[in-house]
Amino acid sequence: MIILLNKTDLQQIIGREDAFNLLRLEGWAEEMPPVLEISARMQEGIDILEQTITGLFDQGNISFNDQVIITSMRQKEKLEEAREFLSHVSESILLGLPEDFYTIDLTGAYDALGQITGESAGEDLINEIFDRFCMGK
Repeated sequence: MIILLNKTDLQQIIGREDAFNLLRLEGWAEEMPPVLEISARMQEGIDILEQTITGLFDQGNISFNDQVIITSMRQKEKLEEAREFLSHVSESILLGLPEDFYTIDLTGAYDALGQITGESAGEDLINEIFDRFCMGK
């Protein structure tokens, strides 16, 4: 894991310790990962980011395997939503309920995963795209 503090050309809102504490609270990190300050717009710190990533591969800390990597809080939330739907399906099956009872939950899980893969676009994703990229303004 690498923490990137982007937009160093602007006023800092979250510092190194703040970022690490957020990760620790979410259960993502037990020890402090590398923290890099970059400005993607100004192309500052990109070379250090590349060196850090290369170093992690060289040290054997990163390898290509079947690990799942999520890249945003939205993806994390959608995975948790899908897990919740599937949990309901499991409960329905254990209770011996008819298929009609858990088709809705299966559809919900499918939709949540589809919003990550791009196979479906829910209203929240469309709103996030408009908010993030200021489309249509």
